[in-house]
Amino acid sequence: MAKRTFTIVLDDDTQIKSLELNGNSFISKTELKAADIEGKLSKVTLKGSDGSIEEHGQMTLVQITQDGGKWWLCLRDLTDAEIQAAALKSQLTDANNAIAELTELIASISQ
Repeated sequence: MAKRTFTIVLDDDTQIKSLELNGNSFISKTELKAADIEGKLSKVTLKGSDGSIEEHGQMTLVQITQDGGKWWLCLRDLTDAEIQAAALKSQLTDANNAIAELTELIASISQ
């Protein structure tokens, strides 16, 4: 019986192939780098060699560790509270940027 393997498809269609699953970690024989994964987790599809497909939205990278020439990748779904907090933070950043721009505009007009 063939071992069940997985492919992870990130939101930019990057594929991480030939992964084994151990608990909640995917194991790769090829090097995995956080920089290649982070920022690409708004939509993640897990495809099993048995034809199974799981679609996830808004995941986060928990860790990548190397052990014995293999890389262990752990992802998890963000909670609703984490998604809402990120959206609020983005809105506050946008508001702060708008205030800074208006402040600069007022300062330039006042001179």
